[in-house]
Amino acid sequence: MFDTEKMKKIYFEWIDKKIQFVPSKTKDYLTITTPFLDMYNDYIELVVFKGKGTEYVISDDGYTLDELGLLDIELNKKSKRSKYFRSILLNFGVKESDGELIIEFDDLNEFPDAQNRLTQCMLQVFDLLQTSKNNVIQYFKEDVTN
Repeated sequence: MFDTEKMKKIYFEWIDKKIQFVPSKTKDYLTITTPFLDMYNDYIELVVFKGKGTEYVISDDGYTLDELGLLDIELNKKSKRSKYFRSILLNFGVKESDGELIIEFDDLNEFPDAQNRLTQCMLQVFDLLQTSKNNVIQYFKEDVTN
């Protein structure tokens, strides 16, 4: 029915065409443009660099929390939204450090998993946009009307 090997080949070719690895001019970090889209339909970009207490760090470079902040999604308070945000980070093994979402790892073989977890975490955190005051009010009004 399905040609699994052909499907895998097509998928891997697609990934290979879509993903970009661009080292910095100084080669002290690497920017990765993933084939996955953020809330604006822009490709999600990640940064990999040498860590202080670990061999590698993969980061969103502060993008996720900056964007939520611009859209008035406040995560610094002790709120349900903040608790939900922390649980998302915990589920994906992601830390927040100085406004950046990061994963630290020592073995380069851990890189694909770290990249995947960070990307999925970012996508789920972007779902917090649905909890903005305007959206919640609209949902509430609709529920009351119905």
